[in-house]
Amino acid sequence: MIVYPAKDEKYVVTVFTDTTCGYCMKLHKNMKAYNDLGITVRYLAFPRYGLQAPNFEQMSAIWCAADPAKAMDEAKTGSFKEENRKCADIVAKHFQLGQQMGVRGTPAIVLQDGTMLPGYQDPEDLLRTFRLIRVKLYFPNPVQLRLHFLQR
Repeated sequence: MIVYPAKDEKYVVTVFTDTTCGYCMKLHKNMKAYNDLGITVRYLAFPRYGLQAPNFEQMSAIWCAADPAKAMDEAKTGSFKEENRKCADIVAKHFQLGQQMGVRGTPAIVLQDGTMLPGYQDPEDLLRTFRLIRVKLYFPNPVQLRLHFLQR
C-alpha cells in the first residue's frame, strides 16, 4: 500500500486507483484536504484495463520505487519517470483482490467497515459519509434512530 497519513487520523480509507484515471487524479489532487479532515488514504493498484493495461508497468514501477508516495505524486501529475525496478507481482495481487471485492472501476473507496463506495467522493462528502455510518452503527435500527432524535 501507498499511504498518505492524516496527522490527526480519525478515519482510514483504502482506494483502488489507476494512474490514468481522471477521477483518481482528482482525488489525489485533494489529498491534503482529505488528510486535513483526519482521513488517511491508502492506495492499492487497480489497472482498469487489467494486467495487460498500457500503464501496468508504470504502476509496477511506482510500487517498487524507493519512495512510492513520491512516485505516485509524480505519476498523478504526469511527471513520473519509470525506474528499472518493477513489482508486477504486487500490482497483480492488488488487482486480483480488487476483482474479488467487486471493483469495477476506479477510484473504488473502501471504508474501514468494508463498505465500498464506487467512484470519486470529494473530501467533505466522504466525511459526511463517515458521520452517517457512525450514526447507523450506533443506531442500527431505524426506529431507534427516529426515537432518539424525537426525544431531543
